Amino acid sequence: SLRHVHIHNFLAMSATPDTGSAVVFEMDIDKFTSPDSADPNPAVVINVPQTLEQRVAALEQAFVRRASLKRVPDSGASLNHVAAPNIANPAPLGLFGFSIATLCLAFFDMNALEPAFRISVGIMGFFIGGVAQFAAGMWMFHRNNTFSATAFSVFGCFWMATGFTIYLETTNSTVPTVYPAGKSLLNAVMTMVVFILFVATIRINKILYITLFFVVGVFGFNIGAPWTQVCTRIAGASALLCGLGAMYLAAADLINEVWGEKLLPELPASVHKHDFEPEARKHARPRRHWHKEVTAHAQI
Repeated sequence: SLRHVHIHNFLAMSATPDTGSAVVFEMDIDKFTSPDSADPNPAVVINVPQTLEQRVAALEQAFVRRASLKRVPDSGASLNHVAAPNIANPAPLGLFGFSIATLCLAFFDMNALEPAFRISVGIMGFFIGGVAQFAAGMWMFHRNNTFSATAFSVFGCFWMATGFTIYLETTNSTVPTVYPAGKSLLNAVMTMVVFILFVATIRINKILYITLFFVVGVFGFNIGAPWTQVCTRIAGASALLCGLGAMYLAAADLINEVWGEKLLPELPASVHKHDFEPEARKHARPRRHWHKEVTAHAQI
């Protein structure tokens, strides 16, 4: 990536006119080359005229030139790797939040827990499934990870709303608890959203693909849950499976990153098979859910 930019004599030219000065951009050029030059080590040098307007125009031209630089990979290198960001990987936090909240609700829906535990499910869902996931989603935006940012943000908001609703229904007798049409509508909308995420996982990895498949089942069967207990039980079983899948993904993401080895397989799609190699985890951030052009990192 571009490491540093120096603008020589630009401010000095405003006070001391001279016959010719230059704006020079020094770059990390072992990975970049100019698209219209055979020189592998270019420097962007632009002679700046005397007037201030012309100098500003020349400076803008230099930035446009910088944005047009294209990345040239090393021999055998993969374009799926970009420089690691300066924040930790928030994916395990989001996945653990999703998994813990979903598993607790799954056991509750299958009548495996005491009814009094419902308020704990609501509180845990709000903070772990909601706040933690939403925070992970916001950090994923900073990591330029569109899929995870979208998924964690959506599920985080959903769990904050669900957890708060469960808490109110449990602690306040004036809050209505029977609104089957509204619950079915909410689950139908969430089914469509999760199905879109499910389609996107085809290009990521198979375990996430299977996990989202069961998430679609959770919301799909919950459409009929207000009218039949059978749908509630099936939705609970689907939630159990998707919660276990998310737990495995969180463990694999965390353990493999800390150990620097592929101890837990994640079965990536072929387009991302190099993203999960041990060397890639040590030296670069996998572009696991990022399908933009690599040149986007060189844009102004």
